[in-house]
Parts: sequence; C-alpha cells; structure tokens
Amino acid sequence: MDDIVTRPAEEISREELYELVWQTPMSKLGAQLATNGPGLAALCRKRQIPTPPLGYWQKKSIGRAPEMPPLPSFEPPQKTSPSIKPVRGSGRPVVPASVPSRDAESVAELPPFDEDDESLNHRAERSGPDGLVRGCSRKNRC
Repeated sequence: MDDIVTRPAEEISREELYELVWQTPMSKLGAQLATNGPGLAALCRKRQIPTPPLGYWQKKSIGRAPEMPPLPSFEPPQKTSPSIKPVRGSGRPVVPASVPSRDAESVAELPPFDEDDESLNHRAERSGPDGLVRGCSRKNRC
C-alpha cells in the first residue's frame, strides 16, 4: 500500500479503490491518499463504489463484520437537462386566478398611496420598543 501514498485518490482504479476502502477505514485511507474521509466517500459515491456501513470496523474487530458486497458494474449517470414545458400550449406558464395581474392597466387602477393613512402605520399603536428589543437591551446582547 506504500506505492499508493504518492498517487492521488482520483488516479486509483475503481476496483483498486473498492478493495482499499474495505481494507482500511476511510479516515486513515484518505490521509494516505492526500484527501480526507468525506472526500474519499464522495469519490466512492461518484464511482458507484459501495462503502462499509457505520459500525463496520467495530464489528470487524470482534469478528462480526457483514460481508463485503460485490462491486456493481459502473453505470454512468445520464445527463439530462431540466426542461420547462409550456402549459396548455400557450407557451406561457399558467398563473393561478388568485394571483392578481400586474399589467399596466391594473396598476393604473390602484388608488394612490397615502402616507398619512393611520391604518397602514402599525407602529403608531405601540408605545416604545417591542418585547424582543426590550429583552435585548436589558441583557446588553445586541
């Protein structure tokens, strides 16, 4: 295994990596392959290499490790691009009727905004800071 130390994990064959992963814990093997355990696990997922389950090394130490599964054949993932299909042949997505339209005509029909309207000023009903601000200022953690 000393000759492997000089090679990056990406250069090791799929079959060789499969054997190594089942012989040595990934945290130790990752250090030998100039990577880390999570990086090695990600590489195994990418190459579709089964890895030992949690608790495998403890069970192996007492002679109760599950059997090593066979290396499955590699099936490259199919690259599919997401597709957005026009709905109902219109070429535009369907907008639910509950969503108001925002075209120029509907905007022109809106009443003008009145800054003095007290119904819009919810803070006018409060006298002082709310509970969160009061608690924060008491504890001086703001």
